[in-house]
Amino acid sequence: MDTVHTLFRFLSDCLFPPGEDELRVRELTQEKLRHLLAVSLYKGVHTLYAYRNPYIKSALWQLKYHDDRRIAKLLGSMVREILLDDIQTPHLLLPIPLAPQRLRERGYNQAERIAVSAAHNHPSITLATHLLKRRHHTSSQTRLGKHARRKNLAGAFQVSDPGQVKGVNVLLLDDVVTTGSTLFHARDTLMEAGAKSVTMIALAH
Repeated sequence: MDTVHTLFRFLSDCLFPPGEDELRVRELTQEKLRHLLAVSLYKGVHTLYAYRNPYIKSALWQLKYHDDRRIAKLLGSMVREILLDDIQTPHLLLPIPLAPQRLRERGYNQAERIAVSAAHNHPSITLATHLLKRRHHTSSQTRLGKHARRKNLAGAFQVSDPGQVKGVNVLLLDDVVTTGSTLFHARDTLMEAGAKSVTMIALAH
């Protein structure tokens, strides 16, 4: 089977030469991801990696724009191993949602892909992908300043069923944190809905 897969990849690469991002991502294994760890608390957000690392940047790019399921599983397993394995009290794990328009365009939510892997068979963590929603489409945060990001996200999130959040410990997951505006607004929305606590997590900063 490995021989067939290798041959198929060779032929595919001849016809469609892979880019730098894909080549880097092919090298990533759980062992290599452990070696690249740069765990920190960045602006109140627990992060695992530095986004400037070319392997991490390529991995998140391949996941975000090419739906690389292997990378989603690897990154989710690292979130589980480093941040979630010791959790023994009940928590909800919520990925940062995409706006409906963006979700239709892309077809998937990269944060949700990671969250599914991170929560798999965890005895104390329940994955809740539809509790937190975006009310409306927001402009890309990438080129906005700090003040513009806050304005862009004002009122962006809502909790579909506050009763499921009230008095509950919540883990909030995103792929990348820059200023923290997205996670902070989502956290505040959850706290206003009655969450007992909200711990913010991102793969990279």
